Amino acid sequence: MKKNHLIFINLFIGILFFGCTKYKQVNYHFSALSLNLLNNSAAEPDISTADSLPAKAFGIRLNLHPMTDSETSGSFSAEHYYNIINTNTISAIYISSSDSFDVSLPPGSCLNNKFIYYKGAYDSFDTIGSQSSIKPTNYYKKDYEQNYLPEYADILLIHSSSKYKAQRFKIKLTFQDNSQFIDSTSLIKLY
Repeated sequence: MKKNHLIFINLFIGILFFGCTKYKQVNYHFSALSLNLLNNSAAEPDISTADSLPAKAFGIRLNLHPMTDSETSGSFSAEHYYNIINTNTISAIYISSSDSFDVSLPPGSCLNNKFIYYKGAYDSFDTIGSQSSIKPTNYYKKDYEQNYLPEYADILLIHSSSKYKAQRFKIKLTFQDNSQFIDSTSLIKLY
């Protein structure tokens, strides 16, 4: 009798432990690129339609338009587990400007090292080197469990220009399959 009782308890604990959890795998890719200007002077970067911004508060939002390729779910562990897989990752980013950024950086020069990739929290960011890539994620955002696909990536200016005139920033993303997306911001004067 005691043995049957222990088997029942172990079976109940196993069902409770494994049956109440969720597993989700999502394969996706980015389908387009569109850019917005950002004002980074508040608690979170906000889209800006201003024609001028302080350089120390300037950023660019890369709207990436994710498309789901496939989705699988089931029960599997004691925690929510999301396996979010980009099937065509960004292999390179190239940031440039329509005008001279400073004396040593004429129009079209790589400005990657003038920006950081902001992951959704001010203590979570990556530098963007000259041959660098970015790996957009929603992991650091408050609503990750509801919005796990990264819809955008924010890049923030960390080194301002020595020339304060209107310029247009251009972003070129190259993907693992060598496809590219290119877009430019509206004209912005940084001061």
